[in-house]
Amino acid sequence: MVAPEVTDGRIGNITDRDSNSNLPVIGSLIYCENDALDHEDIESYYPYEFNYTSALRVAPPRRAGPGYEMFPGVGYYKFHTDPQVWEDARKICAKEGGHLVIINSEEESKVIQQLFARHPKINNVQYNDFAFIGFHDMYTEGSYLTIYGDPLDKTGFTRWSHKGQPDNAGGFPGEDCGSVHRNGGLNDLTCTSKHAFICEQEMW
Repeated sequence: MVAPEVTDGRIGNITDRDSNSNLPVIGSLIYCENDALDHEDIESYYPYEFNYTSALRVAPPRRAGPGYEMFPGVGYYKFHTDPQVWEDARKICAKEGGHLVIINSEEESKVIQQLFARHPKINNVQYNDFAFIGFHDMYTEGSYLTIYGDPLDKTGFTRWSHKGQPDNAGGFPGEDCGSVHRNGGLNDLTCTSKHAFICEQEMW
């Protein structure tokens, strides 16, 4: 197996299981040229415990994966209708060589609206009009970060779905995971609720 390159990142903390000491690389992002290398391979290769919000930056596959659709000039997208909690959704996207979508523009938001329109009814979800995407405020309430640790307000898109959003509704544990509404706007949801989700593969 080809060892991936580990570079500095900004999410979470990793610990050496043998020494139980904090390592100098904090919240590492992992870059990999090997298409076959997935999340489990990386975790088995490096003897670290990854914070569950750590994200992998994986070199995109040579062609879009099964079920991904290209929107010229924007990216490759796949709408998953099999409901998952946010963390499982994140892992599924990573295994496919992508990531939970990060919306960077109104143009990209319109792509999401098109995908949503094809699924007027999604079964076994808490809310039919939302899908998980790649941001959260797990560390500090109201301080939203992408899965790569970048502030949400640096993505180029911060339009919320409705007036009053985000609202961290529902009491404990609150709504700490990001989602998108059918109207293309952002929303917060409970991380352990099950929803549709959208994966993205970059056009690099």
